[in-house]
Amino acid sequence: MSLKIFYSDRIEVLAAELKRKLASERSDGADPFAFSQVVVPNANIAKYLQMREFAKEEKLCAGIKFPFMEACLTQIMQANLEAAEEFKLLPDHAYTNAILRILLKNDSPKLKPFRAYIDGGEGAFPIKIEKQRDSRMAWQLADKLANLMDTYEVRRPEIIANWLAGGSAANVNTPPTGTESAEAELAKSLWGENGEFPNSGNRLSLRQLYERVKNTAPKGPSQTIYFFGQSTLTLLQVRIFLWLAQTHDVIFYHNNPCLAYWGDIETAKERRKTLFKVESEFSEQNPDVSFDWRIDDKTIENPLLTKFGIAGRETLRLLVDLEEGCDGTIDFEWREIFEERGEGESVLEKVQHGIRRRTSEMEKVPQDASIQIVGAPGIRREVEMVYNSIVGSVWKPDGS
Repeated sequence: MSLKIFYSDRIEVLAAELKRKLASERSDGADPFAFSQVVVPNANIAKYLQMREFAKEEKLCAGIKFPFMEACLTQIMQANLEAAEEFKLLPDHAYTNAILRILLKNDSPKLKPFRAYIDGGEGAFPIKIEKQRDSRMAWQLADKLANLMDTYEVRRPEIIANWLAGGSAANVNTPPTGTESAEAELAKSLWGENGEFPNSGNRLSLRQLYERVKNTAPKGPSQTIYFFGQSTLTLLQVRIFLWLAQTHDVIFYHNNPCLAYWGDIETAKERRKTLFKVESEFSEQNPDVSFDWRIDDKTIENPLLTKFGIAGRETLRLLVDLEEGCDGTIDFEWREIFEERGEGESVLEKVQHGIRRRTSEMEKVPQDASIQIVGAPGIRREVEMVYNSIVGSVWKPDGS
Protein backbone atom coordinates (compact mmCIF):
# COMPACT_ATOMS: atom_id res chain seq x y z
CA MET A 1 0.00 0.00 0.00
CA SER A 2 1.13 3.62 0.25
CA LEU A 3 1.86 6.61 2.41
CA LYS A 4 1.24 9.98 0.79
CA ILE A 5 2.02 13.43 2.16
CA PHE A 6 0.21 16.46 0.75
CA TYR A 7 1.62 19.75 1.93
CA SER A 8 0.75 23.39 1.41
CA ASP A 9 1.13 26.72 3.19
CA ARG A 10 -2.66 27.23 3.32
CA ILE A 11 -5.11 25.05 5.22
CA GLU A 12 -7.89 25.91 2.74
CA VAL A 13 -5.93 24.37 -0.13
CA LEU A 14 -5.37 21.19 1.86
CA ALA A 15 -9.06 21.03 2.79
CA ALA A 16 -10.07 21.37 -0.89
CA GLU A 17 -7.74 18.49 -1.81
CA LEU A 18 -9.16 16.35 1.02
CA LYS A 19 -12.68 17.10 -0.18
CA ARG A 20 -11.76 16.06 -3.73
CA LYS A 21 -10.24 12.79 -2.48
CA LEU A 22 -13.26 11.91 -0.34
CA ALA A 23 -15.71 12.74 -3.13
CA SER A 24 -13.74 10.52 -5.51
CA GLU A 25 -13.75 7.72 -2.94
CA ARG A 26 -17.54 7.99 -2.72
CA SER A 27 -18.12 7.89 -6.46
CA ASP A 28 -20.94 5.93 -8.08
CA GLY A 29 -20.71 2.25 -7.30
CA ALA A 30 -19.02 2.69 -3.91
CA ASP A 31 -20.44 0.99 -0.83
CA PRO A 32 -23.04 3.45 0.56
CA PHE A 33 -22.64 2.02 4.05
CA ALA A 34 -18.84 2.36 4.21
CA PHE A 35 -17.39 4.99 6.52
CA SER A 36 -14.41 7.21 5.74
CA GLN A 37 -12.02 8.10 8.54
CA VAL A 38 -10.55 11.61 8.77
CA VAL A 39 -8.31 11.81 11.83
CA VAL A 40 -8.28 15.31 13.35
CA PRO A 41 -6.45 16.85 16.32
CA ASN A 42 -9.56 18.46 17.87
CA ALA A 43 -13.29 19.02 17.42
CA ASN A 44 -12.79 22.50 15.96
CA ILE A 45 -11.02 21.09 12.87
CA ALA A 46 -13.83 18.57 12.42
CA LYS A 47 -16.47 21.34 12.59
CA TYR A 48 -14.50 23.45 10.14
CA LEU A 49 -14.42 20.60 7.61
CA GLN A 50 -18.08 19.71 8.10
CA MET A 51 -19.52 23.22 7.96
CA ARG A 52 -17.10 25.10 5.71
CA GLU A 53 -15.79 22.49 3.29
CA PHE A 54 -18.19 19.53 3.11
CA ALA A 55 -21.56 21.25 3.62
CA LYS A 56 -22.28 21.84 -0.08
CA GLU A 57 -21.01 18.45 -1.26
CA GLU A 58 -23.84 15.90 -1.36
CA LYS A 59 -21.50 12.91 -1.25
CA LEU A 60 -19.93 14.16 1.98
CA CYS A 61 -23.04 14.97 4.00
CA ALA A 62 -22.78 11.72 5.99
CA GLY A 63 -20.67 8.62 6.48
CA ILE A 64 -17.50 10.36 7.65
CA LYS A 65 -15.96 9.72 11.06
CA PHE A 66 -13.66 12.25 12.71
CA PRO A 67 -11.71 10.30 15.37
CA PHE A 68 -8.80 11.77 17.30
CA MET A 69 -5.28 10.50 16.68
CA GLU A 70 -4.79 8.32 19.77
CA ALA A 71 -8.28 6.79 19.61
CA CYS A 72 -7.92 5.91 15.93
CA LEU A 73 -4.46 4.35 16.25
CA THR A 74 -5.52 2.43 19.35
CA GLN A 75 -8.62 0.99 17.65
CA ILE A 76 -6.67 -0.18 14.60
CA MET A 77 -3.87 -1.77 16.63
CA GLN A 78 -6.34 -3.38 19.03
CA ALA A 79 -7.76 -5.36 16.10
CA ASN A 80 -4.38 -7.12 15.84
CA LEU A 81 -4.55 -8.48 19.39
CA GLU A 82 -6.01 -11.86 20.17
CA ALA A 83 -9.65 -11.85 21.23
CA ALA A 84 -8.69 -12.92 24.74
CA GLU A 85 -6.25 -10.02 25.14
CA GLU A 86 -8.49 -7.37 26.62
CA PHE A 87 -6.71 -4.20 27.67
CA LYS A 88 -7.31 -0.60 28.62
CA LEU A 89 -5.23 2.35 27.54
CA LEU A 90 -3.54 4.01 30.51
CA PRO A 91 -5.62 6.94 31.81
CA ASP A 92 -4.39 10.46 32.55
CA HIS A 93 -2.24 10.80 35.67
CA ALA A 94 -1.56 7.04 35.71
CA TYR A 95 2.18 7.70 35.53
CA THR A 96 2.03 10.44 38.16
CA ASN A 97 0.29 8.19 40.67
CA ALA A 98 2.59 5.25 39.87
CA ILE A 99 5.78 7.33 40.19
CA LEU A 100 4.61 8.72 43.53
CA ARG A 101 4.10 5.15 44.78
CA ILE A 102 7.54 4.17 43.48
CA LEU A 103 9.29 7.07 45.22
CA LEU A 104 7.56 6.32 48.52
CA LYS A 105 7.83 2.51 48.48
CA ASN A 106 10.85 1.56 46.34
CA ASP A 107 14.05 1.44 48.43
CA SER A 108 16.43 1.23 45.44
CA PRO A 109 19.58 3.31 46.12
CA LYS A 110 19.50 4.46 42.49
CA LEU A 111 16.43 6.57 43.29
CA LYS A 112 18.26 8.59 45.94
CA PRO A 113 18.53 11.76 43.78
CA PHE A 114 14.74 11.95 43.54
CA ARG A 115 14.17 11.22 47.23
CA ALA A 116 16.81 13.79 48.18
CA TYR A 117 14.89 16.48 46.29
CA ILE A 118 11.76 15.75 48.31
CA ASP A 119 13.26 15.58 51.81
CA GLY A 120 16.07 18.05 51.15
CA GLY A 121 18.58 15.64 52.67
CA GLU A 122 20.50 12.53 51.67
CA GLY A 123 17.60 10.76 50.00
CA ALA A 124 17.30 8.11 52.69
CA PHE A 125 14.50 5.54 52.59
CA PRO A 126 11.73 5.79 53.60
CA ILE A 127 10.98 9.44 52.82
CA LYS A 128 9.67 11.28 55.86
CA ILE A 129 6.78 13.45 54.76
CA GLU A 130 6.09 15.50 57.87
CA LYS A 131 4.89 18.78 56.37
CA GLN A 132 2.39 19.83 53.76
CA ARG A 133 5.32 21.28 51.81
CA ASP A 134 6.97 17.84 51.59
CA SER A 135 3.84 16.19 50.22
CA ARG A 136 3.38 18.99 47.71
CA MET A 137 6.99 18.65 46.53
CA ALA A 138 6.58 14.87 46.21
CA TRP A 139 3.50 15.26 44.03
CA GLN A 140 5.08 18.00 41.89
CA LEU A 141 8.21 15.91 41.33
CA ALA A 142 6.11 12.86 40.41
CA ASP A 143 4.12 14.96 37.95
CA LYS A 144 7.26 16.39 36.32
CA LEU A 145 8.85 12.94 36.04
CA ALA A 146 5.61 11.55 34.58
CA ASN A 147 5.65 14.21 31.85
CA LEU A 148 9.31 13.41 31.18
CA MET A 149 8.69 9.67 30.89
CA ASP A 150 5.67 10.25 28.66
CA THR A 151 7.84 12.44 26.40
CA TYR A 152 10.46 9.71 26.20
CA GLU A 153 7.77 7.20 25.24
CA VAL A 154 6.34 9.13 22.30
CA ARG A 155 9.40 11.05 21.08
CA ARG A 156 12.38 8.84 21.97
CA PRO A 157 11.06 5.29 22.48
CA GLU A 158 14.51 3.82 21.80
CA ILE A 159 15.72 5.37 25.08
CA ILE A 160 13.07 3.41 27.00
CA ALA A 161 14.10 0.22 25.16
CA ASN A 162 17.77 0.76 26.04
CA TRP A 163 17.01 1.40 29.71
CA LEU A 164 14.82 -1.70 30.00
CA ALA A 165 17.67 -3.71 28.44
CA GLY A 166 20.11 -2.39 31.06
CA GLY A 167 21.93 0.11 28.85
CA SER A 168 22.20 3.87 28.69
CA ALA A 169 20.20 6.20 26.47
CA ALA A 170 23.02 6.38 23.92
CA ASN A 171 24.31 2.78 24.02
CA VAL A 172 22.50 -0.36 25.05
CA ASN A 173 25.85 -2.00 25.91
CA THR A 174 26.93 0.74 28.35
CA PRO A 175 25.22 1.01 31.76
CA PRO A 176 23.78 4.43 32.70
CA THR A 177 25.58 6.63 35.21
CA GLY A 178 24.74 9.61 37.41
CA THR A 179 21.24 11.03 37.20
CA GLU A 180 20.52 8.88 34.16
CA SER A 181 20.78 5.77 36.31
CA ALA A 182 17.93 7.14 38.44
CA GLU A 183 15.83 7.73 35.32
CA ALA A 184 16.62 4.22 34.05
CA GLU A 185 15.62 2.70 37.41
CA LEU A 186 12.38 4.67 37.30
CA ALA A 187 11.68 3.38 33.77
CA LYS A 188 12.23 -0.21 34.93
CA SER A 189 9.90 0.38 37.88
CA LEU A 190 7.24 1.57 35.45
CA TRP A 191 7.57 -0.78 32.46
CA GLY A 192 9.91 -3.56 33.56
CA GLU A 193 8.80 -7.16 34.06
CA ASN A 194 7.94 -6.48 37.71
CA GLY A 195 7.04 -2.84 37.19
CA GLU A 196 3.78 -0.96 37.60
CA PHE A 197 2.78 -1.35 33.92
CA PRO A 198 4.51 -4.39 32.38
CA ASN A 199 3.91 -5.08 28.71
CA SER A 200 2.25 -8.34 29.72
CA GLY A 201 -0.45 -6.56 31.70
CA ASN A 202 -3.91 -5.43 30.62
CA ARG A 203 -3.18 -1.70 31.04
CA LEU A 204 -0.95 -0.47 28.24
CA SER A 205 0.45 2.75 26.90
CA LEU A 206 0.33 3.48 23.17
CA ARG A 207 4.03 2.54 22.90
CA GLN A 208 3.47 -0.81 24.59
CA LEU A 209 0.51 -1.53 22.33
CA TYR A 210 2.65 -0.79 19.28
CA GLU A 211 5.40 -3.07 20.62
CA ARG A 212 2.89 -5.91 20.72
CA VAL A 213 1.65 -5.55 17.15
CA LYS A 214 4.60 -4.08 15.20
CA ASN A 215 5.80 -7.48 13.94
CA THR A 216 2.41 -8.37 12.45
CA ALA A 217 0.66 -6.85 9.45
CA PRO A 218 -2.44 -4.74 10.24
CA LYS A 219 -5.60 -6.82 10.12
CA GLY A 220 -8.95 -5.86 8.70
CA PRO A 221 -10.05 -4.72 5.24
CA SER A 222 -7.79 -2.33 3.36
CA GLN A 223 -8.95 1.26 3.57
CA THR A 224 -7.74 4.83 3.17
CA ILE A 225 -7.08 6.74 6.39
CA TYR A 226 -6.79 10.52 6.20
CA PHE A 227 -4.88 12.59 8.75
CA PHE A 228 -5.77 16.27 8.59
CA GLY A 229 -4.79 19.32 10.65
CA GLN A 230 -2.03 17.64 12.68
CA SER A 231 0.52 20.39 13.29
CA THR A 232 3.09 18.12 14.95
CA LEU A 233 3.93 14.44 14.97
CA THR A 234 5.97 12.32 17.34
CA LEU A 235 8.42 9.56 16.46
CA LEU A 236 6.02 6.93 17.81
CA GLN A 237 3.14 8.19 15.65
CA VAL A 238 5.34 8.25 12.56
CA ARG A 239 6.38 4.63 13.16
CA ILE A 240 2.73 3.62 13.54
CA PHE A 241 2.01 5.39 10.21
CA LEU A 242 4.64 3.22 8.55
CA TRP A 243 3.15 0.11 10.14
CA LEU A 244 -0.35 1.06 8.92
CA ALA A 245 0.91 1.70 5.39
CA GLN A 246 1.67 -2.02 4.99
CA THR A 247 -2.00 -2.78 4.28
CA HIS A 248 -3.71 0.64 4.21
CA ASP A 249 -3.41 3.83 2.19
CA VAL A 250 -2.32 6.55 4.63
CA ILE A 251 -2.69 10.16 3.48
CA PHE A 252 -1.27 12.92 5.67
CA TYR A 253 -2.16 16.57 5.01
CA HIS A 254 0.64 18.76 6.32
CA ASN A 255 0.26 22.52 6.75
CA ASN A 256 3.81 23.52 5.87
CA PRO A 257 4.69 27.26 5.99
CA CYS A 258 7.75 26.79 3.74
CA LEU A 259 7.42 25.04 0.40
CA ALA A 260 11.17 24.40 0.17
CA TYR A 261 12.87 21.82 2.39
CA TRP A 262 13.81 23.60 5.63
CA GLY A 263 14.50 20.73 8.02
CA ASP A 264 18.18 21.71 8.09
CA ILE A 265 17.60 25.24 9.41
CA GLU A 266 19.28 25.82 12.79
CA THR A 267 18.44 28.18 15.63
CA ALA A 268 21.21 30.23 17.24
CA LYS A 269 21.36 27.75 20.14
CA GLU A 270 21.61 24.77 17.80
CA ARG A 271 24.28 26.55 15.74
CA ARG A 272 26.37 27.11 18.89
CA LYS A 273 26.10 23.42 19.80
CA THR A 274 27.17 22.39 16.29
CA LEU A 275 30.13 24.77 16.25
CA PHE A 276 31.18 23.77 19.77
CA LYS A 277 31.15 20.11 18.78
CA VAL A 278 33.24 20.83 15.66
CA GLU A 279 35.64 22.93 17.72
CA SER A 280 36.03 20.21 20.37
CA GLU A 281 36.75 17.50 17.81
CA PHE A 282 39.18 19.70 15.86
CA SER A 283 41.01 20.96 18.97
CA GLU A 284 41.82 17.41 20.09
CA GLN A 285 43.97 16.97 17.00
CA ASN A 286 45.09 20.62 16.65
CA PRO A 287 45.59 22.02 20.18
CA ASP A 288 47.46 25.10 18.91
CA VAL A 289 44.55 26.35 16.78
CA SER A 290 42.09 28.75 18.41
CA PHE A 291 38.54 29.48 17.30
CA ASP A 292 36.85 32.86 17.15
CA TRP A 293 33.24 32.65 16.00
CA ARG A 294 30.26 34.84 16.73
CA ILE A 295 26.59 34.23 16.21
CA ASP A 296 23.91 36.89 15.91
CA ASP A 297 20.58 37.24 14.10
CA LYS A 298 22.35 38.29 10.90
CA THR A 299 24.04 34.89 10.61
CA ILE A 300 20.77 32.96 11.14
CA GLU A 301 18.77 32.15 8.03
CA ASN A 302 15.28 33.65 8.02
CA PRO A 303 14.89 34.32 11.78
CA LEU A 304 11.07 34.20 11.64
CA LEU A 305 10.98 30.73 10.08
CA THR A 306 13.75 29.58 12.41
CA LYS A 307 12.17 30.77 15.66
CA PHE A 308 8.47 30.21 15.06
CA GLY A 309 8.57 27.03 13.00
CA ILE A 310 10.42 24.61 15.28
CA ALA A 311 7.49 22.20 15.73
CA GLY A 312 6.78 22.05 11.99
CA ARG A 313 10.47 21.62 11.23
CA GLU A 314 10.74 18.61 13.55
CA THR A 315 7.67 17.05 11.94
CA LEU A 316 9.22 17.56 8.50
CA ARG A 317 12.43 15.88 9.63
CA LEU A 318 10.52 12.90 11.00
CA LEU A 319 8.62 12.45 7.73
CA VAL A 320 11.81 12.64 5.66
CA ASP A 321 13.51 10.12 7.98
CA LEU A 322 10.43 7.92 7.65
CA GLU A 323 10.80 7.81 3.87
CA GLU A 324 14.49 6.92 4.18
CA GLY A 325 13.76 4.23 6.79
CA CYS A 326 11.10 2.35 4.84
CA ASP A 327 13.75 1.09 2.33
CA GLY A 328 11.34 1.18 -0.58
CA THR A 329 8.95 -1.35 1.00
CA ILE A 330 6.17 1.26 1.07
CA ASP A 331 5.02 3.39 -1.86
CA PHE A 332 6.02 6.79 -0.47
CA GLU A 333 4.88 9.99 -2.19
CA TRP A 334 5.28 13.73 -1.54
CA ARG A 335 2.94 16.16 -3.31
CA GLU A 336 3.12 19.93 -3.09
CA ILE A 337 -0.20 21.71 -3.60
CA PHE A 338 -0.42 25.47 -3.39
CA GLU A 339 -1.84 28.52 -5.08
CA GLU A 340 0.83 30.42 -6.96
CA ARG A 341 1.13 33.91 -5.50
CA GLY A 342 3.52 36.73 -6.22
CA GLU A 343 5.59 38.52 -3.63
CA GLY A 344 3.00 41.27 -3.18
CA GLU A 345 3.45 44.88 -2.17
CA SER A 346 2.57 44.98 1.52
CA VAL A 347 5.03 44.21 4.32
CA LEU A 348 2.99 41.18 5.42
CA GLU A 349 2.96 39.73 1.90
CA LYS A 350 6.72 40.18 1.58
CA VAL A 351 7.30 38.48 4.95
CA GLN A 352 5.03 35.59 3.95
CA HIS A 353 6.80 35.27 0.61
CA GLY A 354 10.18 35.11 2.37
CA ILE A 355 8.97 32.34 4.67
CA ARG A 356 7.23 30.43 1.88
CA ARG A 357 10.25 30.50 -0.44
CA ARG A 358 12.93 30.27 2.29
CA THR A 359 14.64 33.50 1.32
CA SER A 360 16.81 35.28 3.84
CA GLU A 361 17.20 38.66 2.20
CA MET A 362 14.29 41.06 2.00
CA GLU A 363 14.55 44.65 0.87
CA LYS A 364 13.48 47.31 3.32
CA VAL A 365 10.02 48.69 2.61
CA PRO A 366 7.99 51.39 4.35
CA GLN A 367 5.89 50.19 7.29
CA ASP A 368 2.19 49.78 6.58
CA ALA A 369 -0.90 48.51 8.39
CA SER A 370 -0.67 44.95 7.01
CA ILE A 371 1.51 43.89 9.94
CA GLN A 372 2.16 45.69 13.21
CA ILE A 373 4.85 44.84 15.73
CA VAL A 374 4.37 46.31 19.19
CA GLY A 375 6.49 45.62 22.26
CA ALA A 376 4.76 44.62 25.50
CA PRO A 377 6.28 44.25 28.99
CA GLY A 378 4.43 40.99 29.67
CA ILE A 379 1.89 38.53 28.35
CA ARG A 380 -0.96 40.12 30.34
CA ARG A 381 -0.32 43.51 28.77
CA GLU A 382 0.05 41.85 25.38
CA VAL A 383 -3.44 40.34 25.65
CA GLU A 384 -4.85 43.71 26.75
CA MET A 385 -3.31 45.42 23.73
CA VAL A 386 -4.75 42.81 21.35
CA TYR A 387 -8.18 43.21 22.96
CA ASN A 388 -8.07 47.00 22.69
CA SER A 389 -6.95 46.76 19.06
CA ILE A 390 -9.86 44.46 18.18
CA VAL A 391 -12.38 46.64 20.00
CA GLY A 392 -11.00 49.73 18.31
CA SER A 393 -11.38 48.13 14.89
CA VAL A 394 -14.96 46.92 15.49
CA TRP A 395 -16.57 49.82 17.32
CA LYS A 396 -17.91 52.73 15.37
CA PRO A 397 -16.95 56.31 16.24
CA ASP A 398 -20.37 56.91 17.84
CA GLY A 399 -19.74 54.10 20.34
CA SER A 400 -22.22 51.63 18.87
